[in-house]
Amino acid sequence: MSKHSSYSVKNAVYVEEVTAPLMERVESAKLVLLIDAKIRVQGSVSGKSYVFSGAGSIVDVDKRDVNDLLQKRQGGRQCCGSGEFGNQVFEFLEK
Repeated sequence: MSKHSSYSVKNAVYVEEVTAPLMERVESAKLVLLIDAKIRVQGSVSGKSYVFSGAGSIVDVDKRDVNDLLQKRQGGRQCCGSGEFGNQVFEFLEK
């Protein structure tokens, strides 16, 4: 009998080690809807969709989208557009 034995491996599992990308920390800000309407808007920077359910509703939005959302206006020919006239649609809610 030999001192060395040979072993066969059945159902061997090979594990590949990979590094996952770190999640980017996204800061948020609270915006309040100033008009009495249910609206859905898309952030121009993040591409995220935000739903406001009526006047006074507060939603956490990506801080990168805040400036463009605060420029939204209602009224005149540019309903919910970016014109300088009309009623302000959102207001920044300080923490």
